[in-house]
Amino acid sequence: MRNIFIDANVIIDWLVSDALNHNHCKKTIELTLNNSRNTWVSPTTIAITSYFLHKQFQSTKKVKALSASIYAPFKITTENEDIVRNAMQSKFTDLEDAIQYFSALNSKIDVIITQNLHDFKHSDIAVLSPEMFLQLYNRA
Repeated sequence: MRNIFIDANVIIDWLVSDALNHNHCKKTIELTLNNSRNTWVSPTTIAITSYFLHKQFQSTKKVKALSASIYAPFKITTENEDIVRNAMQSKFTDLEDAIQYFSALNSKIDVIITQNLHDFKHSDIAVLSPEMFLQLYNRA
C-alpha cells in the first residue's frame, strides 16, 4: 500500500464506537496502519479531533494524553504559510478540508480517505470513502 491520508471525520468515527460507520473506519485505519507505507494525518486533523475529545472529556490533560496515544502510529504532515494561503485561495468550500488537502498534497500523499467525498471534489489526489477503500483492499 502507498501513502494514505486519513481525514478527521474518519478518525472521529473510529473513536466513537456507536458511530454509524465505526466498523468501516476501524477496519480502514487498522489496515492502513498495518499495511501501508505510511498512514498520515495533518495538524488540523489532530486539532479537530482534540476539540471533539475535549467536548467529551472536559480535561485538557486527558485530551493531550489521549491524542498522544491515538496519533503515535501516524505520520504527521506539515502545515505552513504557503499551505494555508493555498487553502484560502482554493475552490474548497471548507477551509479545514482545504488545509488538510494541501498539507497532504505537500507530503506527496497517494490517497485521501474521507467520509465526505464531496468535500474533496477539487482534489488532484485520489479520494476514497472507508467503504470504497475496504472494497478495493479486499479485491487485492
